[in-house]
Amino acid sequence: MPALHLDDREARHERDRAAVEENADELWSDILGALRGAAPRARLVLNHNNPLVRRVAGIADPELAGTAVESLYGQALLMAQRPLRPADASLINRAFLGLLEWATHTTTTDPEEQK
Repeated sequence: MPALHLDDREARHERDRAAVEENADELWSDILGALRGAAPRARLVLNHNNPLVRRVAGIADPELAGTAVESLYGQALLMAQRPLRPADASLINRAFLGLLEWATHTTTTDPEEQK
C-alpha cells in the first residue's frame, strides 16, 4: 500500500461541522463558525518502503510530482472507503487527467504528428 489516509474522531467532527456550516442559513452558519475548532486535520501517510512512493519522491518536475502526490492522496481516500466530498472528487479527477496528460504528452512540434 503506497499511502494511507488517516483521520481521528476530532478531524471527522470538524469536517462534519464545516459541511453543515457550509449548507446552513446565515444564523446557523455564524453559530457553527463560532464553534470552529483547531482539531487535528486528517493526514496522508506515504509508505516510503513502497517502490512507487520512492519513485514519486525522485520526480524532478515539481508540477508532475505534485500531481503524483495528489493521485496518491486520491487513491488513499478511495481505499479508506469514506464518502468523497466534491473537493475530493475534483482533486481525484484533476490528478487523473493530469497524469493522463503527462503520459500522452509528445515533445514533437509538428501538429500533424500530435494528432
